[in-house]
Amino acid sequence: MSSVEHHGDPADGCPVAALATDIAREGGGREARRVYTKGVADFADFLATDDQDGLLRLCTLFGALILSRATKGSPMSGEILAAAHAALTEAG
Repeated sequence: MSSVEHHGDPADGCPVAALATDIAREGGGREARRVYTKGVADFADFLATDDQDGLLRLCTLFGALILSRATKGSPMSGEILAAAHAALTEAG
C-alpha cells in the first residue's frame, strides 16, 4: 500500500500508527503497552541501516502519517508526506 493509500485508509494501515494515541492512554503496566512497545522496537530494528537509524526512520514515517491524516483536505497534508519521503530518500 502506498503512503497516499495508507493515509486515506487508516483501518487497513499499520497498527503502529493506528494505535499510537490509544496505547498512550493505557496504564504503564498493561499488556497491550508491553506488546505495542516490543512491536515498535522490532519495527525500528527492521528499518535500521548500518547507521542504526531505525528509530529516526520510524518516527519520520509515522509522525508524517499521523500529521498528514490530521491535516487531510489541506495542501499541507500532501506536503507533509512529500517532505518525509524526501528526507527518507535522501537518507538512503
